[in-house]
Amino acid sequence: MAIVATPVASDLVLVMDAGLDEFGRQVTRKRQYGNLKNSANDEDVFEAAEGIISLHESACLAVQRVNTVELTEEG
Repeated sequence: MAIVATPVASDLVLVMDAGLDEFGRQVTRKRQYGNLKNSANDEDVFEAAEGIISLHESACLAVQRVNTVELTEEG
């Protein structure tokens, strides 16, 4: 049985620094931007992320791309 993965969605997630909590642990906030083209290459997504990051006052700790696929049986 073969399984086919069909791209459904792609999102950009920025993990932003939100300071420290009362115990001195780092707090983060995720900012998610959806509706990326599934065909967009990673370099273009990263360039878009850099543009968005430049508009924020807090530091960006990570740039993530989340791809969602639908799994179906080939048949």
